[in-house]
Amino acid sequence: MPSSSENWDNWASVLNAMEESIAASRLPARADAEDYGGVPVWVMPSYLGPMPPDLRTRANRIFSEQQESIDALEERKRVTGRHLAAIEAVPPVNPGGPSAYLDVTS
Repeated sequence: MPSSSENWDNWASVLNAMEESIAASRLPARADAEDYGGVPVWVMPSYLGPMPPDLRTRANRIFSEQQESIDALEERKRVTGRHLAAIEAVPPVNPGGPSAYLDVTS
């Protein structure tokens, strides 16, 4: 079992990583950023021991910020769904008919 000082350091490190992740998720996407195929899977750190009481307020704030991020993503998902539905509702200009253009230069 880690000492109380080591326990505090371990929890502080986990909370730091969570705060950095939240901050990064709020930055605008860069056009030159590489797409790695999704969000990395979070792995629960091995035994951290009980959370020190003086870190609980910080952990609760992080939890609230994560919930706000989830809510914002859910709203974006709803808006995107409405946009896709509107696009799909527009009938094609030339459904299955002959080509609209003819190459007469050949």
